[in-house]
Amino acid sequence: MDIAEVNKLVTYIEENLRASTSSGLNFVDSRHYRERLLSKQNHVVFGRRGAGKTSLVSCIRNIDHHLDVYLNLEDYKDITFPNIVIYVLLEMFSQLKEKIKQKAVWYKFWNREAKKQRSEIVKLCKTLKTRVWTKLV
Repeated sequence: MDIAEVNKLVTYIEENLRASTSSGLNFVDSRHYRERLLSKQNHVVFGRRGAGKTSLVSCIRNIDHHLDVYLNLEDYKDITFPNIVIYVLLEMFSQLKEKIKQKAVWYKFWNREAKKQRSEIVKLCKTLKTRVWTKLV
């Protein structure tokens, strides 16, 4: 077996060990992270590439009181501070607004609270948009 074949094999193994619906791999929760995520607190999950973030979050994705927002920070790597913080917050709030809208059922009492939360998010996003710094030429 030459080096090119070994590299192809390594690439194949890495691609198929990634978290996906087709790989069928489950998160091995040796430190009880799942229970922490299910607590009624807000959480940010971050880590190195391949650490199991997607697998961890996907194992609790269909829980009723759980709303998850996925942000790929690579999309913001060319934006400077403080604008990057503003853009990340805007994206997070816009996704959160949609998740709240999807979870709210029109015939349940919680829907009124969801509308209130969505309107608060819209106000916050308008405020954040006014804070974006532009370069003066």
